[in-house]
Amino acid sequence: MTMKSLLDNLSDDKASDGDGAAAEKYYLQSQNGNVYSSRFFNGQDDSSEFETLRQDIPSDVKWCTEALDKSPEAVNVWIGDGGSISSIHSDPYENIYTVVRGQKHFTLLPPTDGWCLDERFYPHATYVRNAGDLVLQPSPEISPPSCIQRG
Repeated sequence: MTMKSLLDNLSDDKASDGDGAAAEKYYLQSQNGNVYSSRFFNGQDDSSEFETLRQDIPSDVKWCTEALDKSPEAVNVWIGDGGSISSIHSDPYENIYTVVRGQKHFTLLPPTDGWCLDERFYPHATYVRNAGDLVLQPSPEISPPSCIQRG
């Protein structure tokens, strides 16, 4: 999908399931530094599909770098609308979140309550279109690093 198509879909209320809810949710997200990756911060070549957004997205938030005493490991961009909801999860990184327009709600749990999340490993998969329907297609089997395998 092109960026124009994504933005058109996010601003278009035509897709509905009859109850006023969008039939499909459009959301752009990826991780591991989709705007600036660790390669950028290590002085290496760091091409990005969002290269044109770099003029509007700083690679560093000075007060955050000073507070954490290190440069960011990654800078990501997420684009969605009011229907873009993340499932509950934990992040192994410090996060700074900026909302450009609208609002985003977070539920934060203290680290001592992490056991309540009952986190599990799930196989990686990707949604693909098949005759107009979205089908979950499992990724090829790979073993997680031995340091995180569970018995």
